[in-house]
Amino acid sequence: MAQNVNLKNEYVKFIDEYQKLGHMVRVFNEQDCKYYLPHQAVIREGSTTTKLRVVFNASAKTSNGRSLNDVMYTGPKLQRDIFDIILKWRLWKFVVTADVEKMFRQIKVHKEDQQYQNILWRNDSKKPLTVFRLNTVTYGTASAPFLAVRSLFKIAEDCNEELIKKVIEENFYMDDLMTGADSVEECSEIKQKIEQHLTKFGFHLRKWLTNNSSILKDNVLQASEENYMINSDEAVKTLGLKWDPKRDEFKFDIDLKENQKITKRQILSNLALYSIHLGGYLQ
Repeated sequence: MAQNVNLKNEYVKFIDEYQKLGHMVRVFNEQDCKYYLPHQAVIREGSTTTKLRVVFNASAKTSNGRSLNDVMYTGPKLQRDIFDIILKWRLWKFVVTADVEKMFRQIKVHKEDQQYQNILWRNDSKKPLTVFRLNTVTYGTASAPFLAVRSLFKIAEDCNEELIKKVIEENFYMDDLMTGADSVEECSEIKQKIEQHLTKFGFHLRKWLTNNSSILKDNVLQASEENYMINSDEAVKTLGLKWDPKRDEFKFDIDLKENQKITKRQILSNLALYSIHLGGYLQ
């Protein structure tokens, strides 16, 4: 970090916010610490919000050769396949998308289990290392996806309105909401009601986008000025599927190599690359 001041500043800012929001607390009795999570920065240039995110590695082996993820139950898969969600989403005439801000970190981990989520940190190399404990669901742990989706399902169970309950259960892919309706009025109503219900439980929906700007008349964000990236388990693989709300079209980003001399081999290579990208969505 000493070689990259900007990286250090962003990293310190991220950790400070983590502590300020109460998502981690300082540990004074290190005897209670059962596991330490290594952490590092991941830079996301395409992000419309935070460019830098600190990720925690619960797959790091301990002295006995096992990691926290090795001994942690992952829980069953609760969410539907992203292809099914996108296909259903394209059937509506009017659609909206949004995501839950800091979804994992809005869910508290049981106190007895927090002792497995410790980190070492200092914002200055001249200072001694300090131990902090993460007390919310942590990105990078094997059970995080299940815990997040199960919490979402619990929120749906506590909803009295059947339509909104169904939207929460069926139109989320992790923290991404993809829903819609066949009229502007119904789509606007769904948007407002689901936003109100999730807010009651600490799940704040943000980055709203739509193919009809009147649906988001109460939001500052202008849907026509952004492309929405649809991700599938961002930690593992990015689908790279972009949606242009203004044109209501999907886009594919393909990095084709440009050569001054065009050969048959180069053409076949580019065709194969395109087929790989497109094939992922057709499976």
